[in-house]
Amino acid sequence: MNEENNSVVESNTVEPKAIDPKESPFKFIQEHPDRFLWALCVVPILGLVIELALSIPLMYSFFIYLGLNVGFSILDEKELKKTDRIAPAHWMVLVVPIYIWQRVKLNKQDKKAFFAWVIAFIFSTFITEMINDNAIEEQACQLVTEIYQEQFYQKSSECIAVTLDEEVKSGFYKGTAVMNNGVDVYITVDIRKDDEIYVQIPNQ
Repeated sequence: MNEENNSVVESNTVEPKAIDPKESPFKFIQEHPDRFLWALCVVPILGLVIELALSIPLMYSFFIYLGLNVGFSILDEKELKKTDRIAPAHWMVLVVPIYIWQRVKLNKQDKKAFFAWVIAFIFSTFITEMINDNAIEEQACQLVTEIYQEQFYQKSSECIAVTLDEEVKSGFYKGTAVMNNGVDVYITVDIRKDDEIYVQIPNQ
């Protein structure tokens, strides 16, 4: 009786699958039929990372996003044709959210990829705005120090931090500068078309 039970146990034992050391750990991603679609979804974040890592000026950052979007869209289109699926019209690669929406609609897929792109876009926009505001505040603080030391002849005065309180109109802010003596100074910050920052200190 025991011998029969042992034989049953032995026959049901499954040998663990051997792992090929040459097999890529990214095999699942490399073979996924929608890999380029999901790559498109993270372009807003990927582009931002490249922009920050390489310190690319804002005026040239557009070309990073354009290149990534067009590149991944073309690769995705080729993958769709290779797997006998429907690809959106060529012009749609220039408008990524429309491309993604039409792509999943034509192939009767759920809209997760589209909403993933929307979330990535909102997140990258928020981070970009935060970084830009920080850069403006830092430069404005330096200018406040220069004004106090060079125009007001207060050599010991130094700006510690600037906070942008309100955007009155596009590129024009009301803010507060905190000085090293603990005094809060109300300032205006004007960003001109040449991206130069101008700071004024009204009568307090």
